[in-house]
Amino acid sequence: MADSIARRDPELKGARVPFEALPVIDAGALRGPDGPARDAAVAVLGQAAREIGFFYIADHGVSPTHIAGFFDAMRAFFALPEEEKRRTAFGREGKRMGYMAFGQQRTDDDAEGDLVEGYEIGLDLPADDPDADFPFYGPTPWPAEPAGFREAMLGYMDEMRPLGEAVLRALAEGLGLGADAFNPFLEKPILLLSPRRYPPQAGHITRKRLGVGAHTDYGFLTFVLQDAVGGLQVLGADGQWIEAMPLEGSFVCNIGELLENATGGTLRATTHRVINDSGRERYSCPFFFNPSRHARVAPLPALAGAEAV
Repeated sequence: MADSIARRDPELKGARVPFEALPVIDAGALRGPDGPARDAAVAVLGQAAREIGFFYIADHGVSPTHIAGFFDAMRAFFALPEEEKRRTAFGREGKRMGYMAFGQQRTDDDAEGDLVEGYEIGLDLPADDPDADFPFYGPTPWPAEPAGFREAMLGYMDEMRPLGEAVLRALAEGLGLGADAFNPFLEKPILLLSPRRYPPQAGHITRKRLGVGAHTDYGFLTFVLQDAVGGLQVLGADGQWIEAMPLEGSFVCNIGELLENATGGTLRATTHRVINDSGRERYSCPFFFNPSRHARVAPLPALAGAEAV
């Protein structure tokens, strides 16, 4: 009989920090008029990005209707038979978009493939766009089923892009730069939407096989939409893993390597991982907000530090 009880190695246990101890950024204030509320939100955001590298984004303005429809479409797709999902398999014609099967992603080089399936969606450029040959740009291969999947995904992405722009502007201001300081990197940003399903893990869980192994993201910003199951862990500055528990109506946001580089190391790229030992399926979706393929990401002139990437 299979061992159905999940047991984590001690190194995989994370501290459950109360929400009031974690930075929660009011995105409504960030997008609001100049004044004390906005100044306070910019200050909290800047401190979190410098000291921790992850934070929650609340009052983000993304439609609850779009979020609900997005979750419905995501669950419906992953419920399809394996053969149907593989009709739009990730990696065809050199594209890093489409269906990603279990184990196809490996974020920890010393571990097995990640225990997650996903669907990678890029900025949906037309086929005749001069950048359409780039693996991280569209056109995205879309499945025939479920009905409305493409519309739900792109509608959600359309709402996430201005949120990414608003947070990036506020980070620039918090660094004492002009609000448009990061604009040269964003002429045609690499936007990636990645709905994902994690089956529950059972038995003895080690770092050799996790939902997603420990890693940092390579880009600018990542916004993670979670269901209520949990499982995301973030490595704090003190070396302690923290359970980034779902906070209703919010996103978890983290800094990526290229933004750390663009700020000369002032902002922190954050290591994180996913362990789903809840006994239930977990659904989440990272939205990756990254610079253009043509951008040369070097530290901004006002910030000294790292070499260009």
